[in-house]
Amino acid sequence: MLDDVAVWRHLPDLHTDDRTLHRRRLRLGTGDLVRTEGGLWLTSPVRTLLDCAELLTLEAAVCAVDDALHRKLVSTEDLAACVGTRSGKPGVMRFASVVSLADGRAEAPSETLTRLLLTPVLPDLEPQVQLFDDRGRLVARFDLGDRTRRLAVESDGKAAHSGAAMVAKDRRRDDRTERCGWWTERVTWFDVRRLREQTVARVLRRAHLLDQDTITDRLTRTRTRT
Repeated sequence: MLDDVAVWRHLPDLHTDDRTLHRRRLRLGTGDLVRTEGGLWLTSPVRTLLDCAELLTLEAAVCAVDDALHRKLVSTEDLAACVGTRSGKPGVMRFASVVSLADGRAEAPSETLTRLLLTPVLPDLEPQVQLFDDRGRLVARFDLGDRTRRLAVESDGKAAHSGAAMVAKDRRRDDRTERCGWWTERVTWFDVRRLREQTVARVLRRAHLLDQDTITDRLTRTRTRT
């Protein structure tokens, strides 16, 4: 059973129900298998990520590695060692590309996808930027933040940000951070997956507007309005 058969649904479009059977012979090395407390043999987290990098899209594989890093199932050293020991073997270049794009600070796949979409055009965005007020109290922790522009990007998942109460809570939070001189752009899963070009253009427009603005002017306008 170690050389198993992997079955994947192959749907070239949403109107067909074709299925294709792919048989994969796994070449397992030392440490590729681990045994659970219940006695079940599984591929190790690193080996599982290696296989995911070969079978999934690049973005999906990066989401998987980000999640594993965030939950401390693997470390950056584990991933680097895997790339090093498998040098020249099939799939290692793909895995190396996935690892180079991973960042364990992402707390959800939506945050990973937002980062992959926006950082190529706004490289100063970094995950989990904390904002403190003049008294050193934590005001907010942004999914992505550009400290120079004071631009925040929040990736709003449907479950955590839906409903009138959550919308009002998000608005109050954005008002607090704006009083500290930060502007927040909010993007949804639909924005990141279906409106990619429009979302990049919107965030870029805001970044360019902030480039033409000064922090002092922003704070003055906000306090006057308040």
